[in-house]
Amino acid sequence: MIKKLLSLIISLTVAGNLVAGTQSLDALTSVADRYEVDLQKVSDFFNQKGIDLMQTDNVDLFFVTYKWLNTRYVFGGNSKKGIDCSHYTQMLHTEALNSDLTGNSKEQYSKCTLVSKDELHEGDLVFFRINSSNITHVGLYLGNNKFTHSTCSKGVIVSDLSEDYWSRYYFKSARYTPSEVEQDLVEQQ
Repeated sequence: MIKKLLSLIISLTVAGNLVAGTQSLDALTSVADRYEVDLQKVSDFFNQKGIDLMQTDNVDLFFVTYKWLNTRYVFGGNSKKGIDCSHYTQMLHTEALNSDLTGNSKEQYSKCTLVSKDELHEGDLVFFRINSSNITHVGLYLGNNKFTHSTCSKGVIVSDLSEDYWSRYYFKSARYTPSEVEQDLVEQQ
């Protein structure tokens, strides 16, 4: 147990010094227990993507993402049996971001405020036009140029915005901020 804890601390360490981030090890352990996942595996996965969980603003987002990884893509799907890109971003907003984002990718875009790529924060949406003049795909930004999304070929994955494919079809980034009425409704649930 001590060896495993030391290994976790080492994996959450940058240049030999524990980074004073927004998340404590106790908080991460508590969230891992709540989601019934191995903190070491989640930490290792995101560390490989260049994301330090201790530096995140909303650790729930990363644990929810991890639990949905490899869920297959199904057009119109909205469950662990299969999910499409817009239902996936809706689910992340509901389960991790405490907001009630709805609609397909084009409708989600219309509800958001545009932000530049260099202003992206955890939870922002990234939109793509794949072989179309219309928005055809949406993902949710995680940090360090990474975003999570449900793809036709691989299901739920984490990708890099600088990958040739995603860079070619990237359209815009946007932030969803629910209205006060919408936020009140979510908080009452």
